[in-house]
Amino acid sequence: MTISGKGFLENQGFRYTLEPGSVLLFTPDQGEFFYHTAEEIWEFWWFEISEGHRLLKQNVVHSVTTDRLLTQMFEACLSSLRQGRKELASSMFLGIEAQLVHRVWQNMKRDEKQELFQKACEKIHQQLGTITVAQAAEEVGMGERELRTLFWNQGNCSPIQYITEAKMQMACFMLKNTSKSIGEISGDLGYSSQFYFSRVFKERFECRPSEWRNK
Repeated sequence: MTISGKGFLENQGFRYTLEPGSVLLFTPDQGEFFYHTAEEIWEFWWFEISEGHRLLKQNVVHSVTTDRLLTQMFEACLSSLRQGRKELASSMFLGIEAQLVHRVWQNMKRDEKQELFQKACEKIHQQLGTITVAQAAEEVGMGERELRTLFWNQGNCSPIQYITEAKMQMACFMLKNTSKSIGEISGDLGYSSQFYFSRVFKERFECRPSEWRNK
Protein backbone atom coordinates (compact mmCIF):
# COMPACT_ATOMS: atom_id res chain seq x y z
CA MET A 1 0.00 0.00 0.00
CA THR A 2 1.45 3.36 -1.06
CA ILE A 3 1.43 6.09 1.59
CA SER A 4 3.21 8.84 -0.35
CA GLY A 5 5.14 9.33 -3.55
CA LYS A 6 4.69 7.23 -6.68
CA GLY A 7 6.18 4.01 -7.98
CA PHE A 8 5.76 1.08 -10.34
CA LEU A 9 5.62 -2.65 -9.78
CA GLU A 10 6.10 -5.14 -12.59
CA ASN A 11 4.98 -8.76 -12.34
CA GLN A 12 4.37 -11.38 -15.05
CA GLY A 13 4.48 -8.83 -17.83
CA PHE A 14 2.09 -6.41 -16.14
CA ARG A 15 3.07 -2.98 -14.88
CA TYR A 16 1.12 -1.41 -12.02
CA THR A 17 1.26 2.31 -11.22
CA LEU A 18 1.06 2.82 -7.47
CA GLU A 19 0.14 6.22 -6.05
CA PRO A 20 -1.00 7.34 -2.56
CA GLY A 21 -3.91 5.12 -1.55
CA SER A 22 -3.07 2.34 -4.02
CA VAL A 23 -3.38 -1.21 -2.65
CA LEU A 24 -2.09 -4.16 -4.66
CA LEU A 25 -2.55 -7.81 -3.66
CA PHE A 26 -0.89 -10.73 -5.43
CA THR A 27 0.24 -14.25 -4.54
CA PRO A 28 3.93 -15.06 -3.97
CA ASP A 29 3.84 -17.92 -6.49
CA GLN A 30 3.44 -15.54 -9.44
CA GLY A 31 7.17 -15.42 -10.14
CA GLU A 32 9.62 -12.58 -9.69
CA PHE A 33 8.50 -9.00 -9.41
CA PHE A 34 10.36 -5.72 -9.67
CA TYR A 35 9.54 -2.27 -8.36
CA HIS A 36 11.09 1.14 -8.79
CA THR A 37 10.25 4.70 -7.89
CA ALA A 38 9.16 7.52 -10.18
CA GLU A 39 10.13 10.11 -7.59
CA GLU A 40 12.88 10.58 -5.02
CA ILE A 41 10.79 9.23 -2.16
CA TRP A 42 8.20 6.46 -2.44
CA GLU A 43 6.79 5.35 0.91
CA PHE A 44 4.81 2.12 0.92
CA TRP A 45 3.85 -0.60 3.39
CA TRP A 46 4.50 -4.23 2.53
CA PHE A 47 2.77 -7.10 4.34
CA GLU A 48 2.58 -10.84 3.79
CA ILE A 49 -0.77 -12.33 4.76
CA SER A 50 -1.96 -15.94 4.89
CA GLU A 51 -5.05 -15.35 2.78
CA GLY A 52 -6.78 -12.50 1.00
CA HIS A 53 -10.19 -10.99 1.31
CA ARG A 54 -12.77 -11.47 -1.44
CA LEU A 55 -13.30 -7.75 -1.83
CA LEU A 56 -9.55 -7.25 -2.19
CA LYS A 57 -9.17 -8.86 -5.62
CA GLN A 58 -5.72 -9.99 -6.65
CA ASN A 59 -3.73 -8.29 -9.43
CA VAL A 60 -5.98 -5.24 -9.29
CA VAL A 61 -4.91 -1.83 -8.00
CA HIS A 62 -7.49 -0.77 -5.43
CA SER A 63 -7.92 2.84 -4.41
CA VAL A 64 -8.46 3.70 -0.75
CA THR A 65 -8.47 6.91 1.24
CA THR A 66 -5.27 7.27 3.26
CA ASP A 67 -5.12 9.33 6.41
CA ARG A 68 -3.26 9.59 9.69
CA LEU A 69 -5.43 6.89 11.32
CA LEU A 70 -4.43 4.24 8.79
CA THR A 71 -0.76 5.26 8.99
CA GLN A 72 -0.83 5.04 12.78
CA MET A 73 -2.40 1.58 12.60
CA PHE A 74 0.41 0.36 10.31
CA GLU A 75 3.07 1.94 12.52
CA ALA A 76 1.63 0.37 15.67
CA CYS A 77 1.45 -3.02 13.97
CA LEU A 78 5.10 -2.85 12.87
CA SER A 79 6.19 -1.64 16.30
CA SER A 80 4.51 -4.64 17.92
CA LEU A 81 6.26 -6.98 15.48
CA ARG A 82 9.66 -5.46 16.25
CA GLN A 83 8.97 -6.00 19.96
CA GLY A 84 8.17 -9.65 19.32
CA ARG A 85 4.50 -9.22 20.25
CA LYS A 86 3.22 -11.29 17.34
CA GLU A 87 -0.28 -11.98 18.68
CA LEU A 88 -0.90 -8.28 19.25
CA ALA A 89 0.47 -7.45 15.80
CA SER A 90 -1.75 -10.09 14.22
CA SER A 91 -4.78 -8.63 15.98
CA MET A 92 -3.84 -5.15 14.82
CA PHE A 93 -3.46 -6.33 11.25
CA LEU A 94 -7.00 -7.72 11.29
CA GLY A 95 -8.10 -4.19 12.15
CA ILE A 96 -6.02 -2.82 9.27
CA GLU A 97 -7.56 -5.34 6.89
CA ALA A 98 -11.05 -4.36 8.04
CA GLN A 99 -10.20 -0.70 7.41
CA LEU A 100 -8.86 -1.48 3.93
CA VAL A 101 -11.93 -3.56 3.01
CA HIS A 102 -14.27 -0.82 4.25
CA ARG A 103 -12.43 1.84 2.24
CA VAL A 104 -12.29 -0.30 -0.90
CA TRP A 105 -16.03 -0.84 -0.50
CA GLN A 106 -16.64 2.90 -0.21
CA ASN A 107 -14.76 3.50 -3.48
CA MET A 108 -16.27 0.64 -5.48
CA LYS A 109 -18.04 1.51 -8.71
CA ARG A 110 -21.80 1.20 -9.05
CA ASP A 111 -21.70 -1.75 -11.47
CA GLU A 112 -19.37 -3.67 -9.14
CA LYS A 113 -21.82 -3.16 -6.26
CA GLN A 114 -24.71 -4.28 -8.47
CA GLU A 115 -22.80 -7.45 -9.33
CA LEU A 116 -22.20 -8.14 -5.64
CA PHE A 117 -25.88 -7.52 -4.88
CA GLN A 118 -26.96 -10.00 -7.55
CA LYS A 119 -24.50 -12.57 -6.27
CA ALA A 120 -25.79 -12.16 -2.71
CA CYS A 121 -29.38 -12.58 -3.91
CA GLU A 122 -28.44 -15.76 -5.80
CA LYS A 123 -26.80 -17.22 -2.70
CA ILE A 124 -29.87 -16.40 -0.63
CA HIS A 125 -32.19 -18.20 -3.07
CA GLN A 126 -29.85 -21.18 -3.32
CA GLN A 127 -29.80 -21.64 0.47
CA LEU A 128 -33.16 -20.11 1.32
CA GLY A 129 -34.08 -22.49 4.14
CA THR A 130 -30.81 -22.18 6.04
CA ILE A 131 -28.97 -18.99 5.16
CA THR A 132 -28.50 -16.18 7.67
CA VAL A 133 -27.45 -12.59 7.10
CA ALA A 134 -23.98 -13.40 8.43
CA GLN A 135 -23.65 -16.33 6.03
CA ALA A 136 -24.87 -14.25 3.09
CA ALA A 137 -22.23 -11.64 3.91
CA GLU A 138 -19.53 -14.30 4.10
CA GLU A 139 -20.61 -15.77 0.76
CA VAL A 140 -19.81 -12.51 -1.03
CA GLY A 141 -16.79 -11.67 1.09
CA MET A 142 -17.93 -8.68 3.11
CA GLY A 143 -19.03 -7.78 6.60
CA GLU A 144 -22.65 -7.58 7.72
CA ARG A 145 -22.48 -3.78 7.87
CA GLU A 146 -21.34 -3.56 4.23
CA LEU A 147 -24.01 -6.10 3.22
CA ARG A 148 -26.74 -4.03 4.87
CA THR A 149 -25.48 -0.92 3.07
CA LEU A 150 -25.37 -2.84 -0.21
CA PHE A 151 -28.97 -4.04 0.11
CA TRP A 152 -30.32 -0.65 1.10
CA ASN A 153 -28.51 1.03 -1.81
CA GLN A 154 -29.31 -1.60 -4.44
CA GLY A 155 -32.60 -3.13 -3.26
CA ASN A 156 -34.09 -0.52 -0.92
CA CYS A 157 -34.41 -3.11 1.84
CA SER A 158 -32.32 -4.81 4.49
CA PRO A 159 -30.88 -8.32 3.95
CA ILE A 160 -33.29 -9.83 6.48
CA GLN A 161 -36.24 -8.16 4.74
CA TYR A 162 -35.06 -9.58 1.42
CA ILE A 163 -34.65 -13.08 2.89
CA THR A 164 -38.10 -12.93 4.50
CA GLU A 165 -39.75 -11.76 1.28
CA ALA A 166 -38.01 -14.51 -0.70
CA LYS A 167 -39.28 -17.07 1.80
CA MET A 168 -42.82 -15.73 1.57
CA GLN A 169 -42.81 -15.87 -2.22
CA MET A 170 -41.50 -19.44 -2.13
CA ALA A 171 -44.17 -20.32 0.44
CA CYS A 172 -46.86 -19.05 -1.94
CA PHE A 173 -45.47 -21.22 -4.73
CA MET A 174 -45.23 -24.31 -2.53
CA LEU A 175 -48.75 -23.87 -1.16
CA LYS A 176 -50.18 -23.77 -4.67
CA ASN A 177 -47.91 -26.28 -6.41
CA THR A 178 -47.06 -28.98 -3.85
CA SER A 179 -49.01 -31.21 -1.51
CA LYS A 180 -46.68 -30.54 1.41
CA SER A 181 -48.31 -29.65 4.69
CA ILE A 182 -47.97 -26.14 6.10
CA GLY A 183 -45.68 -27.53 8.78
CA GLU A 184 -43.41 -29.12 6.16
CA ILE A 185 -43.29 -25.91 4.13
CA SER A 186 -42.43 -23.82 7.17
CA GLY A 187 -39.67 -26.30 8.06
CA ASP A 188 -38.27 -26.29 4.52
CA LEU A 189 -38.07 -22.50 4.68
CA GLY A 190 -36.14 -22.53 7.94
CA TYR A 191 -38.91 -21.72 10.41
CA SER A 192 -38.73 -23.77 13.59
CA SER A 193 -42.29 -22.80 14.51
CA GLN A 194 -45.29 -23.25 12.21
CA PHE A 195 -47.14 -20.68 14.31
CA TYR A 196 -44.46 -18.05 13.69
CA PHE A 197 -44.37 -18.88 9.99
CA SER A 198 -48.14 -18.45 9.74
CA ARG A 199 -47.95 -15.14 11.59
CA VAL A 200 -45.27 -13.78 9.23
CA PHE A 201 -47.26 -15.04 6.24
CA LYS A 202 -50.46 -13.34 7.45
CA GLU A 203 -48.65 -10.06 8.09
CA ARG A 204 -47.39 -10.16 4.52
CA PHE A 205 -50.51 -11.34 2.64
CA GLU A 206 -53.32 -10.58 5.12
CA CYS A 207 -54.47 -14.19 5.14
CA ARG A 208 -53.35 -17.49 6.66
CA PRO A 209 -51.35 -20.03 4.61
CA SER A 210 -54.34 -22.38 4.56
CA GLU A 211 -56.58 -19.62 3.18
CA TRP A 212 -54.03 -18.85 0.46
CA ARG A 213 -53.91 -22.52 -0.52
CA ASN A 214 -57.68 -22.71 -0.84
CA LYS A 215 -58.06 -19.54 -2.92
